[in-house]
Amino acid sequence: METVLKDRKQLRRLFTIACNSFDKAENRLSCADKINKLKIIEEKALLMMACEEKFKQLYPEKTSDTEIEREVDEPETYIDRWRSLKQKLESFVIEQLSSKNESFNIGTNTLLN
Repeated sequence: METVLKDRKQLRRLFTIACNSFDKAENRLSCADKINKLKIIEEKALLMMACEEKFKQLYPEKTSDTEIEREVDEPETYIDRWRSLKQKLESFVIEQLSSKNESFNIGTNTLLN
């Protein structure tokens, strides 16, 4: 259990650092760079959530309801932050795809004319 607690703490820290770094740089990044940074954050989020699941499985049966609620509520902050960033990632991917489609259409129209 101690190892999982240490891993959880480390993964949360790394996730937070990556999120804060993205927040600071977002306005200066191209769409492709935003997607790349968010993909890295996604990897960290998935590792963090997997660790949370491991942690939940290790709860002793005699753990109080209050303690379980606290341990379940606390990671929700991180998960909510990831959900918000995931929506941004999806919108940037859509933006990039539509931009490529526009470029393709312009190129195709130029060739046809």
